[in-house]
Amino acid sequence: MITYRVNENILRKAITRTFEDGSEASTNKNNINGNVSKFRGYVGEEIMLEYWSGADHVNTPNYDLIYKNTKVEIKTRMTSVVPFPEMVVNIGAHRLQKTDVYLFLFLNYDYRECYIAGTIKKDTFLQHAELKNKGDKHVNGEYYNDTFILPIKYLKPLKEEIEAKQKLEVLL
Repeated sequence: MITYRVNENILRKAITRTFEDGSEASTNKNNINGNVSKFRGYVGEEIMLEYWSGADHVNTPNYDLIYKNTKVEIKTRMTSVVPFPEMVVNIGAHRLQKTDVYLFLFLNYDYRECYIAGTIKKDTFLQHAELKNKGDKHVNGEYYNDTFILPIKYLKPLKEEIEAKQKLEVLL
């Protein structure tokens, strides 16, 4: 897991995108928390755009970036603790994008630091994730939608996922 310091430039870009972006991704009716949720997602995207200098920003409803010919959907989660192996990542069953890889990062509530937890291929995520139904209980309440969950110990460093895909492409 990579710890990354969030700088003022990242936050400014995310604020600008939150209030100026008119794309389909920013007007999604399933965006439960509105502008706050959009802002958090844009912070995650800006972090990865800065971290990967060669990434192309796309911002479609299905993926956020293309990095080394791989479509990457960034999932930003808020946290007050350093992520640990049993901590789960989740994706709503209604939000399964057409992406190659999901990248999960955890952003501290003070927006000063984030933890890049890792990546997982979409197919691998679906193969290993547990489906929780709307109304099922969890430690902080209950699921408000059908949701796939997976402990972060199953995530891999992005470099490993990207290199594996490139090796497969060479073999084809």
